[in-house]
Amino acid sequence: MARASILRNFRRALARAISPDISRRYDGARLMSDRNARFTTYAGETSSQSGLLRNRSRYLAENNPYFLAAIRTLAKDLVAAEIVPGSTHPDPATQKLLAEAWARFSASADFDGVTNLGGLEAALVADMVRDGDGLAIMRNTPNGLRIQRLAAEMLDDSQTRDLGGGAFIQNGVEFDSKGIVALWIFPAAPANAFAAHIQSVRIPVEDVLHLFEPRGPGQCRGVPWGASALKRMGEIDQLEDALLVGNKTAAMLCGVVTDEFASGPLPFDGEQSGSTLTSGLEPGTLLNLGAGKKVTFTTPGQSAQGVEFLASQLRAVASAFGVPPHCVDSDYSRANYSSLRASLVTYAARLDQIVHTILVPQLLNRIWRRWITTEILRGAIEAPDFESNPEPWFGVEWFPPAPPVADEIKAAQADALQISNGLKSRSQAIRERGYAPEALDAERAADAQRATALGLDAPASQQDEESNDVE
Repeated sequence: MARASILRNFRRALARAISPDISRRYDGARLMSDRNARFTTYAGETSSQSGLLRNRSRYLAENNPYFLAAIRTLAKDLVAAEIVPGSTHPDPATQKLLAEAWARFSASADFDGVTNLGGLEAALVADMVRDGDGLAIMRNTPNGLRIQRLAAEMLDDSQTRDLGGGAFIQNGVEFDSKGIVALWIFPAAPANAFAAHIQSVRIPVEDVLHLFEPRGPGQCRGVPWGASALKRMGEIDQLEDALLVGNKTAAMLCGVVTDEFASGPLPFDGEQSGSTLTSGLEPGTLLNLGAGKKVTFTTPGQSAQGVEFLASQLRAVASAFGVPPHCVDSDYSRANYSSLRASLVTYAARLDQIVHTILVPQLLNRIWRRWITTEILRGAIEAPDFESNPEPWFGVEWFPPAPPVADEIKAAQADALQISNGLKSRSQAIRERGYAPEALDAERAADAQRATALGLDAPASQQDEESNDVE
């Protein structure tokens, strides 16, 4: 027996020495910790472990409220109702035309007809945060461009091979000497019972939207944003279960009676069968103890310490996602105006970074260029100079939702001050709130015309502005 054990250990050590990289380097994809673990290239680690990390992240997102809250917070604060575009075409009339056409497209952009463009943007962001990859296909239909959201596993991980001439496929992403040229995608979800033998098909990269956070060079698949907290989140679940069961047990078991001399049945004040109390305890119930008997009352003293420790662990989970802790545990009891403002300022900078380094180049600009081209080619937008000079038509500026603030009144006053001093345009402030300035101005003009026709008095603030203009 000892000889077999020594031989087995020797074989394991030899396997580790020959293939030191067979162990998983993401703690979230490991069953046990390894303090001597190393991390190799991002291309290799993400390719081999993205599937397992995705599955564990999905499990927590569907079963753990803290994980779900972090994912929903990022989708809400990055997209809100929609990230609104503003054309930079030099002709104001063309800008207005494109804004109206975009509003029509936004309402019907979903290929499946389930949501609108804002809903697709939020869903793809949530997929990226939860699964590591947000995946969609841009399809040309008789009614214009439509976007179909796909599951991350529809990108074929098994497609990894050399194509010769410097071209290769890595985890379903095809490269040539110039970069990514295509993605290999299943025409049906692999989980579909009728799609067991369906092969992936090659789709040009121009038709695919692939949203992920590039963490290292050579990386072509994303990693769930909460990967560094996956293992910790499992431990937190166990801690909460233990605290819950401990408090529940302490609440149900109010005391323990010890009979040191085995003197017979326990004489409770109430209905009792032997040593079992049949009527239950009620307020004011007396417990009569005979000689040699003593009672010890349970006191769950570790509960308070456990709650404090749990809060510190949830702060680590919030750090993994890059969101303020109160967005994960919904606990505002310790927050004041200064602490909220400090955390939201840092959070706003993080949101701005994500929008302009990930969402704009990987998602928004590509949708805009494809939509402009499709609308012009099918004759929905007249652009006689598009073929000779397309760049003015492709020019666009994106306006994400205004970041969360601790005081709405002060934020509005800051916007007004920036607009009056030329540091921000009124159109930008309007778009940050999810509205098109053209539509808002049209509504204001219609309100003013209707009020004049009905003989309604203007609000006091408007009257003051008019009198100041006269003076």
